[in-house]
Amino acid sequence: MRVTMLTLTCGLLVLLLSGQDGWALRMKKFEVPLHVHRGEDATLHCEYDMEGAQLYSIKWYRNGREFYRYVPTEVPVRQTFNVSGIKVDMEASTGQVVVLKNVVLSTSGWYKCEVLAEAPDFDTMVKYAILAVIEIPEEKPVMLGGKERYRPGDIVRLNCTSAYSKPAALLTWFINGKEAPEKYLIRYKTNLNSDFLEQSTLGLHFQATHDHFPNNIMSLRCTAIITFYKTTEATRRPPLSLLSREHTYDLPVISEEGQDELVQPQIDELTTSIDDVIQTEDPGHGNENEEEN
Repeated sequence: MRVTMLTLTCGLLVLLLSGQDGWALRMKKFEVPLHVHRGEDATLHCEYDMEGAQLYSIKWYRNGREFYRYVPTEVPVRQTFNVSGIKVDMEASTGQVVVLKNVVLSTSGWYKCEVLAEAPDFDTMVKYAILAVIEIPEEKPVMLGGKERYRPGDIVRLNCTSAYSKPAALLTWFINGKEAPEKYLIRYKTNLNSDFLEQSTLGLHFQATHDHFPNNIMSLRCTAIITFYKTTEATRRPPLSLLSREHTYDLPVISEEGQDELVQPQIDELTTSIDDVIQTEDPGHGNENEEEN
């Protein structure tokens, strides 16, 4: 399964004034993946222009803990530190690029790149971004509890359950193409498995009426998407739409003999591929770092 990787350029830029010559450091490119599928590698960019100053060190942190250091005047030039969930590819990492191998869920967090110039000014430049490791299920959500047929007056009671994922899937019920009202929904607590993956369940409970059978047909559909937390407009993540499942019920027709006909539900399983429905950010906004004035 292929998951489109987007990149994020955001965070807080902190510069220290360089004597009487103004700003000494300039960030050319700061790039951290928006989200990385569990088991893949992640490449972090912190590319800078020293503007004539000498580089002292580059340091990378995850949630405040240093995991990688580059100091061109020391031996060894590159060092890595033991931080849970972090495995640096030392052969591929340099002073401006760090590669994380085989990311796991605990690799997620706040990442900081710190660029420090040599004495006497020790000008410093810092950039932050959030990296999220995700696990996207290949299975469609499962609908349980439905009957073979429904009539006006019947109680409709179903549950829609997603496959395990990270973060948890957001489930939505639709009745005849329209989102089900909140009063029809039963919200259950998210289930967590031993791998810290999350499973969502959303119940649907209402009494069917003639209005639910336009053209003698009632359609019930459950969809699942993965959404990402947001802190500011710059760090907003687009949702990933997962596969959906739909059941269509025909209103029974009374024949001349008084027997019900059309009693079997028609089941239409959507076949949209996850690769086709991944949404990306507006290309007009871009993902690469813009220079600070």
